[in-house]
Amino acid sequence: MALPDTGLRIIRPFLYMNEADIIGFSRKYDLPTLKNPCPADGRTKRAYVKQLLHQLNQENPGVKKRLFTALCHGNIPGWTVPETQ
Repeated sequence: MALPDTGLRIIRPFLYMNEADIIGFSRKYDLPTLKNPCPADGRTKRAYVKQLLHQLNQENPGVKKRLFTALCHGNIPGWTVPETQ
């Protein structure tokens, strides 16, 4: 995703990882964590979708994985799937 007029490109590799794995890695290696300074932290569309996905996955186990697979195989303009090594 590119931010217009900034020359910045946002890459979201953590989309491919479970949040619990990231938290576990951070704890294992005693990495410092920072609280999000944004005043809207936890009250954003991102937070809403995170909770929605959690609820959907509780009600329909595996739905999160199926949605992700659909994203990867849906021929969405601008969406690229990283090469596996």
